Amino acid sequence: MLFPYKSNLRHWWNTFQFPAATHDCVAPQAAWSVRQNRLAWIALVAMALCVLAPNLSYPLINPDETRYAQIAIEMNASRDWVTPTLDAKPYLDKPPLMYWLTAISFKLFGTQEFAARIPSLISALLTVAVTFALGSRIVGRKAAWLGAMSLVLCGGFVLAGRFLILDPLLTFFTTLCLLTGYIAVREQQHRWAWWMMSGIACALGVLTKGPVALVLCAPPLVVNGWIRGDQSRTRPIQWAAFVVPMIMVCVPWYIAVIKFNPEFVDYFFWEHNFKRFTEGSNHQQPFWFYIPVVFAGMFPASLLLPWVGIFLASRSERKRRLRSKDLGFLFCGAAWILAFFSIASCKLPTYILPAFPLMCLILGAMVNRTVMQPELANRLTDQL
Repeated sequence: MLFPYKSNLRHWWNTFQFPAATHDCVAPQAAWSVRQNRLAWIALVAMALCVLAPNLSYPLINPDETRYAQIAIEMNASRDWVTPTLDAKPYLDKPPLMYWLTAISFKLFGTQEFAARIPSLISALLTVAVTFALGSRIVGRKAAWLGAMSLVLCGGFVLAGRFLILDPLLTFFTTLCLLTGYIAVREQQHRWAWWMMSGIACALGVLTKGPVALVLCAPPLVVNGWIRGDQSRTRPIQWAAFVVPMIMVCVPWYIAVIKFNPEFVDYFFWEHNFKRFTEGSNHQQPFWFYIPVVFAGMFPASLLLPWVGIFLASRSERKRRLRSKDLGFLFCGAAWILAFFSIASCKLPTYILPAFPLMCLILGAMVNRTVMQPELANRLTDQL
């Protein structure tokens, strides 16, 4: 009984919900010259620097910024890069990658407030760059630029990128992992290299905030390969190009920290991952908590989210022919991130930051296809 259901779900997804191919949804005149591409990058980087970089020297905010900065200071003093410490006691709540980067920033720029925030700033800038660069391969260059620019204007994204917290770094790695993984599924050329890049990005996410990085990235990639059918399904040997680099990058630190701190397994995996997910610690919120958070965090881009919902739900032939399978993957990834954190008992506003780049790419593609290329829907409908 399950097999007809699977077949019907695939048929609905590929035939009715996201039936179009990306190359059909990008107008022939959409190719950019070298000069246009250069100007697009200049405008994007300039806007990102204008909103993210000014005045990062304000006092550190309790509790996260002061805590993470102190851990980095102690790491430089002790030269122990395996076990993070706070007030000379092991601090095993989170993996060490952000502490490493902050400690390096302190060595380069001195122990100052702006130096503590440089890793988050760079993470946010790289997320914008990846959204445009890799998004161009997925939804087209103009749509990706619109998506990246809308991400730069999201108030919640900008705010997070100006503080010493883990979420901007995690967002960069999950975005890189998901987009390179999707390119690996979709394209034959350099597939192994794309899978390796995706696996390394996932590993660095695991070193940033733990197994949640793998939980956010793996399901959308697996489900996308399955729902698109046999031609997009990744063979087990190809998954090795993802899994092996991931293990090689992140597992050595976990082995080392367990060797010196045997309590890490129970404390980190059980107390600070599983129990926080199921019991919520001190941050329990209702299921709908992230609905207003998304609208506030993505403002002003969130003003277009109802329009995105109408576009994705429309049954008209004209709208359906503008919904490509690439949009289907982005929707799947964003929906999974929002659903996962909505189910979790422990909720903080910054947790859903990894969904923002995917949602902005959807928004950029929708605006490009429905507003900036109004003739596109007519052309595709005429071809039916």
